[in-house]
Amino acid sequence: MNPASLEIAVDSPGFAAEAAPFADRLELCSDLEQEGFSPSRSLMTRTLDAVSDHGTPIHALVRPLPAGRSGPPRLEDFVLDASLLQRSLDHVSLAGDLGLQGVVIGAATPAGRPDLDACSLLCERARRYGLEVGFHRAFDLLVDRPAALADLAAIGIRRVLSTGGAGWAPAPGSHHERAGRLRALAEHAASLAGHDPRVALDVVTCGGIRSGSPPQLLRATGHLHSSGGRTPEGRLEEVMGLSLLVTSMKLG
Repeated sequence: MNPASLEIAVDSPGFAAEAAPFADRLELCSDLEQEGFSPSRSLMTRTLDAVSDHGTPIHALVRPLPAGRSGPPRLEDFVLDASLLQRSLDHVSLAGDLGLQGVVIGAATPAGRPDLDACSLLCERARRYGLEVGFHRAFDLLVDRPAALADLAAIGIRRVLSTGGAGWAPAPGSHHERAGRLRALAEHAASLAGHDPRVALDVVTCGGIRSGSPPQLLRATGHLHSSGGRTPEGRLEEVMGLSLLVTSMKLG
C-alpha cells in the first residue's frame, strides 16, 4: 500500500474543489456537524463536477441516517437492519453509477464485531463497479480491533479509519496513547499483508487531526484523515498544512 496519504472529509462542492489539489482522496458526506451521513445524489453529482479538473478520487460515506437518531454515534447506530442494509446497498450502487471511485462503510453487530455478512454484501456490490472500499470510524467501537483488521482485510476492505482510542471520541490529552495504539494497528496490518498481499490495508489516523497535532500522532500510520475543521475559517489552510506534512512523509 502507499507509504503516506491524505484524505479530506468534504461536505460541499465548494470545499471539495478547494481541497482537491492537496488531497490524495476526498471522503464525501453530508452533515459533518453530526459526524457525517450518506451524501445525496445531488451532492455527489455537484461534487464530481466541482473536482473534475483535478481528478482527485471521491469516496462516498455510506452511513444511512437511522430513524430517531440523536447524540454522539454509538455502536447501535451501525447495526444494520434489513432496511438500512438495503439503503446502504442502494447507495453503493448510486456511487458506482455516478462514477465515484470508492465507498466507506461501517456495519457492526450488537456484540461489537464487524458485521461480516453485511460488509461482504456491500463489498460485493462495490466490486461490481470497481469501487475501493474503506471502513469508517465505527472501527473504534469494535471490541477486538486487531482481529477486526484481519476479518475486514479478508473481505476486501482496503482502508480502516481509527482515532487510536476506544470509542468514538478520543480522550483529551491522550495523544501518546493514541499514537501507540495506531502504530500497533498499522504494524498488525502490515504483518497481514506480509503473509498475503491480497489482504493489504492501510490504517488511517483520524479524530480531530490538524496540522498542529502532536507529531507522534500525525506520523503514527503515515495516513491521515481530516475535515480541516467544521467551520470555513482556516479550513483550507489546515488542508494545505497537512498536505505539506504528508508530502514530507512520502519523500521519506
